[in-house]
Amino acid sequence: MKLISDIGGTYIRIAQILDGAPAHVERYKANDFPDLTDALQQYCKEHNIKAHGEIAIAAAGYEENGLWKITNNPDWVINPTNLANAGWRIPRIINDFEAGTYSLPVLQSDSKTTLKTGVEKSFSLCILGAGTCLALGYY
Repeated sequence: MKLISDIGGTYIRIAQILDGAPAHVERYKANDFPDLTDALQQYCKEHNIKAHGEIAIAAAGYEENGLWKITNNPDWVINPTNLANAGWRIPRIINDFEAGTYSLPVLQSDSKTTLKTGVEKSFSLCILGAGTCLALGYY
């Protein structure tokens, strides 16, 4: 079983990957859980799936001394060791805007907006997002 997650300062989003696409998407308040392990247990219980497998994590935060600290939610930390001990394989944890930035080269034109016209076409793509905080990603 494979899950994906988007961990923000306010909300946790978890989805199962079925047929190559997200399914059973749930959104939880981060402060309703002490950590990601407990949120995953809740998700698996709600969807009657085994509480272990592979999970890809995009988090609004940064790595420090092997732990992922969540921006704007200092009480929340992602501990990869605790997740591994609970049976989760984690290929990689990346910043949430790093994940969004990876999508920029493959976005269709109707998903893009030009911010400034009349400039040479050697431009960068940018993702701008407002959530718990304001973030930018460039490609």
